[in-house]
Amino acid sequence: MQLRSLIRDEEFLENVPQTLMNELISIKDLIPIRISSMVMDYCFEFNLRRVLVIENNKYLKENFQNERIACRKLSPIESREYSNELALDFIRKYPQFKPIISHVRIRDENFNIIEEIPIDQYLAEN
Repeated sequence: MQLRSLIRDEEFLENVPQTLMNELISIKDLIPIRISSMVMDYCFEFNLRRVLVIENNKYLKENFQNERIACRKLSPIESREYSNELALDFIRKYPQFKPIISHVRIRDENFNIIEEIPIDQYLAEN
């Protein structure tokens, strides 16, 4: 079995253009927890403003809760893969946010690194 790790692009996140951050904050779609956690470490404002967006939108609030519930019902490995797939689906839908992820690290069941694939290449192949 192979496991994926989505690796954030720290340099990009340290210097993300404010216009792109504003777009991400105000997007009217669910931002997966995996993407949110990558951004929150670099932009405290993201968390505060995004919570307001979710709290004021019944659809987003329900979907956020559904993602958390689904992750709790799965095994830790299945939960991680589920969260990764949601994040990758979000990046496919909103490619302007692709720079948040630098690459995908593939590991074996013993957590040994098999390969690291740049995000552009990974999305093209999968």
